[in-house]
Amino acid sequence: MKPLVSASALLFCVTIATAQGPQPPPVTPMKFAHYTAADLTALANTLKGGGQIKFPGLHRGDHHFQGMSFRAKSAGGPEMHNNWADLYYILDGEVLHHTGGTLEGGTERNPGTGEFGGGKIVGAKAVRLAKGDIASSAAGVPHWWEIEPGKTVTYMTVKILKQPNLQSAIAAGGANTPALTPTQFVHYKAADLKNFVDTLKRGESIKFPSVHRGDHQFQNISHRAKSSGSAELHKNWADLYYILDGEVTIRYGDRLEGGKEGVDGEVRGGEIVGNVTRQKLAAGDVASAPAGVPHFWEVEPGKSVTYLTVKIGKKH
Repeated sequence: MKPLVSASALLFCVTIATAQGPQPPPVTPMKFAHYTAADLTALANTLKGGGQIKFPGLHRGDHHFQGMSFRAKSAGGPEMHNNWADLYYILDGEVLHHTGGTLEGGTERNPGTGEFGGGKIVGAKAVRLAKGDIASSAAGVPHWWEIEPGKTVTYMTVKILKQPNLQSAIAAGGANTPALTPTQFVHYKAADLKNFVDTLKRGESIKFPSVHRGDHQFQNISHRAKSSGSAELHKNWADLYYILDGEVTIRYGDRLEGGKEGVDGEVRGGEIVGNVTRQKLAAGDVASAPAGVPHFWEVEPGKSVTYLTVKIGKKH
């Protein structure tokens, strides 16, 4: 069942989310995710106008395309999610996001869930998030949304499961292990993302401020002016894409035949077979290829695509 929300003048803050109840949301770990820029804009405009939406949430077990939220008033109190990181895509407006420090006096909403609310945050920093920004609050880090008078914010949330075993396995990986910062706040401003895009389109290199939390990584911004050299499949990681510029067709299917497997379950080459689908992606879209699903990037002559990739670890 898709979650239903209502934006009203009485509530001020509307959150689209899977209900916290005895029935968990259905898990579809192999389903391709795609939210077009036009659909995201339409949903945001409906919420801003006080209407209702049905957000097409998608839960893969280790991450959840949870919903869209509209806030015209500050949150009633801080919150903290011990088991889930929040990944935000700011679709409209702006907000002061208070993050970090410690939560004092908060209570667990339901025993054993790791979901805390209330109390106060001591030692937090305020970060301004605005339209087009991509940001993330790590699992176990308290945060609070402050809406200034006369302003609103609308954003899409993806929840990412904290996986201590995966974090430990990567940390023990040896000399080539990436530096892990599990609690670091992530913030990529729309203006900075645009500058990265423009630089890559000129044929120059960038130094992307990657953040690796162990169970997910804000990996890089990629620019493609031609199709992939071969199909690819990631057995242990899902790819989450924010399309920043241009357009591309991503081809995916049930399995990869004839590919060659390298380290960490990375497979290249071969042929995609079984229910092969071609999905066009364009600037402003959010999409995701699940772990274990082969895919191939098709760039038409004279066109290009630039996108930010977040790698999300498969549940261990």
